[in-house]
Amino acid sequence: MSSETKKYGKFVRLAAWGLFAGPIVVLAAERPAGRPGRPEANGAGPDRAIERDRGDGGRAGMGGRPKFPVTDEEWKETEKFLALHAPNRLAFVQKINEGPHKDNLKRVLSGLVRNINALRVQSESIYKLRVEECELDDQIFAICRDLRTAQGAEKQRLLNELRTKITLLFDKGLDERKDRIERLQRMMEEQKKALDKDRETRQQIIDKRYLVISRNGVDGARLNLKDDTTRPKSFVPPTSSPAQDAPE
Repeated sequence: MSSETKKYGKFVRLAAWGLFAGPIVVLAAERPAGRPGRPEANGAGPDRAIERDRGDGGRAGMGGRPKFPVTDEEWKETEKFLALHAPNRLAFVQKINEGPHKDNLKRVLSGLVRNINALRVQSESIYKLRVEECELDDQIFAICRDLRTAQGAEKQRLLNELRTKITLLFDKGLDERKDRIERLQRMMEEQKKALDKDRETRQQIIDKRYLVISRNGVDGARLNLKDDTTRPKSFVPPTSSPAQDAPE
């Protein structure tokens, strides 16, 4: 595989991730007693994830749930991440009794952490932004938890803090979106330059590929070079020399 093909593959993967990656959400509260897995009639309620707008042009939840349960090793890695960046959410999960609801929360959180860590390979800057968003998300989770019982001046203080955190989270989303767009623009420029170069050396590349295929064939149709008396004994590209031949 040529270096340009590898670059293009990376560009496509980043584009797909950047344009369709869903935002982080806060897990609200445990399900009502005696009603595991049943959503409220109006589609809201304490057993649903709180979806919030970020500055990324979209609004979405966690997405699909993994089909397989979280392994002990996966959960240990998730706990390490949450202990550093989402301690309130981790404490919430640890207080829940073992059962389907806790298993579901562990799957969701493990998937969230796995997605954030996957970003580290693609972009360190976007990874850091996602970690910061996760931390803000956790702080909003704690504020919403405390608002349940707060009253008077304390309630107003928490509401003011909630607005501040939501604003910061939105702005982090804008920063992430800007970073992704700039990366895509740089990759587009690289692809344009590669396209211009291939156009300039079009005939040399075609000649070289013809030479290789005419001697070796292709997968599933390899040529018997020893017995093939019809193949040319030598081949000189009509418009190029080996010194001019462009690499694939």
